[in-house]
Amino acid sequence: MAVDIVLTVNGKKPVYNEETSIRFDDDSNGDFCFLQPFFEKLRTKTSQVIDLYDDCIFENDNLKKLKHELIAEINRLKSETFEQREIHTGTQFHPIKKEIYKPVVRKLLLAKMEKWLEITELAIQKNEKLIGIGD
Repeated sequence: MAVDIVLTVNGKKPVYNEETSIRFDDDSNGDFCFLQPFFEKLRTKTSQVIDLYDDCIFENDNLKKLKHELIAEINRLKSETFEQREIHTGTQFHPIKKEIYKPVVRKLLLAKMEKWLEITELAIQKNEKLIGIGD
């Protein structure tokens, strides 16, 4: 499962583009689960839900709110002391029950968040939208 955050082109949803998109993939690392408190804060501030199964749209004033919250989250991540940590991402029930943990690498997550801030600023400058596309 994944959610892509993509910059629109002329207001229309583009294909995923490495330069103007980011991906949160819960299969490869724990970033999505680690950021759940941040996503919840975005939901309360913008009414937009970043979800693996559904879409959301950040536009107009919500882009400015998103930018503000991204800056705060980036600053929080910069103040963290861990370089890498394992985060619980779920429970496997079959064939045997076991807890699943995935890595969160602070440096990589910080780079992803900074890129998200860049494409948010681009969306504001170009009067575009950011669309979260869930699988």
